[in-house]
This record gives sequence, structure tokens and C-alpha cells, in this order.
Amino acid sequence: MQHTAPSPRTFLLRLLFVLGISLGTHAAAAGEFQKQKLSIGNDVRTYGLYVPDRMNGRPAPLLVALHGGLGSAEKFFNSSTLRQMADREHVVLLFPESMGKAWIDARDENRASDQDVEFIERLVDHVKQSNNIDPKYIYLTGLSSGGVMTLRMAIQKPGLFTGFAAVNANLSEYMLHEMHSSTPVSILLINGSADTLMPYGGGQVGGGFGRNRLGKVISAPDTAAFWARVGGCSSEPATVAVPEKDPSDGTRVTRREFQNCNEGASVVAMTIEGGGHSWPGAKKRSLPAAMVGPLTNEIDAADAVWEFFNTHTRTAAR
Repeated sequence: MQHTAPSPRTFLLRLLFVLGISLGTHAAAAGEFQKQKLSIGNDVRTYGLYVPDRMNGRPAPLLVALHGGLGSAEKFFNSSTLRQMADREHVVLLFPESMGKAWIDARDENRASDQDVEFIERLVDHVKQSNNIDPKYIYLTGLSSGGVMTLRMAIQKPGLFTGFAAVNANLSEYMLHEMHSSTPVSILLINGSADTLMPYGGGQVGGGFGRNRLGKVISAPDTAAFWARVGGCSSEPATVAVPEKDPSDGTRVTRREFQNCNEGASVVAMTIEGGGHSWPGAKKRSLPAAMVGPLTNEIDAADAVWEFFNTHTRTAAR
């Protein structure tokens, strides 16, 4: 019986199959941070994916984490405490990467394009299809510019995620006046009262370092009140002081929860009194101390974010 020789393309595909290599993007190897690419229109976007090496075999929650300005997917993975939480809780981590120095986060009219909104939406869909993800439990968090982008996604794509958590980020004046939000969401806000880059009391982003070109934001309390109004929550939050862990670090944490929200939503704001512009729980600053201010040991942002998602959104997701 005569056999026809396979074409070069067929031979290559068979070889790749034998070697366990696939063309295009693929599921990340367990226990490793993997940088991958995704083509969207004329752009080739970069992202990182981390799958813990001891998954339980069931569809996993997906936590999307947006890095801050001047950062990257890999830097955020290494500097935050998200990996330790993901290993413990069996959570897949997705780290999209911005194309410039910061996200197109609607901080002003010059950052109003939907380019990054579409990228994040397409990327989440792509990762869901190529990994064992539970679609009921997809969450979004972000730091600084990534946190502002998280707030933008909560306004424009509230149904894409089960819950949101913004760290060191306030709602921009542009979003407040130019974008409409009427869908209740579960959202956690973490801010440092001594943050001058993302001013706790509102105003110009960047303090003196931004040279007045980084947009304007409303205050952290007004940001929380905005989401409470959207959620139809009670206007006066229940306020508690979080027990101190390290009296020597000069910071303490106050937690405010707006209750009786519509559609099972939750709005919680955590203020780090005396805290600066860093990922809480991180051992090193991402920028010089003169720019970002004091670190805090009182809470670990990854643990606080996951506790919020685990206790305030899973019932609503079902």
C-alpha cells in the first residue's frame, strides 16, 4: 500500500503535538508565571498568567490584577502578595499589561479611549476558554492606575466580573461627570490617608511629581459614597477599627461597610490611617519613599481582597 508523504505543515503540526507545543497562546504551566501574547486587531498585547501547582481539579476562580503606572505584569506579580494567596486558595491569576506607562483609565478626556476596556474583556474571555475557570467567580483588582482602571471597568463592564477591588485609587472627575453607572456592584476600596500620589482627599493626581498632567480625582470617601449610591446602600456606613498587628509601623486601619445594598451588592472601604501609596503587605516600595510614603504591616492587600471576594460576592454569584 502506497503512502503519501505528509506536507511540511502537517509534519510540523505532528511534531509540535508530539513535543507538547501548541501554536498561539496556551494554558500556563502550573506553578510558573508565564508571559503570553494575544493579538487584538493590529495590536499584540502582553499578559502574564499564573496557575498554582496544587490545584484541586475543580474549575478555579480567576483573579485579574492590573499593575500600577510605570509597572508591568511581571513586576506586579513579583512585588504584590497575590501569589501566596493564590497558592493557598487555588486561584488562577491573570496579569494584563498596559501598552504605555499607565492604563487608559478615563482619568481625563485624554485617557477616555475604550482600547484597554476592550483588551481586558477580550483577554478574560480568551483565558476562560483556554483554562479551567469557573465563570461565576471572576474578579478584578488593581493598584494605582490599575485601580482607577478597575473603577472604570466597574462602571462600563459591571457584569464581566463578580467583584471589584481598587487599591490606592479614587474615581476620576472625568468618570464622575462623563460616565453613567446604575448597576450595583460588590466593590472593596483600600486607600492610604497619607497617599500624596493618589490624594486621599481628592485633587491632582501625582502631587508635585505629576506636573499637573495626570488628571484629577474625587476623594476616597466620596468614591465610596458614589458606589454606595449606585448600589442603593445605606448612606451611613458601619465603621469599625481593625485590630492593630504592628503598633510600630505608624499606621492603623479603619473599615467602613455600607449595608442594605441592592441585588446582593457590597461596598466596603478600608482606610489605612498614615498609609502611603503602596500595596499593603508588600515588603518593598515600588517607588522611592519620598514619593509613595509609609508602608503598612496592618493588612495584606491580597488577603483583604480575597476575603472580601470570598465573603461578599460568592452568594450573589450563585
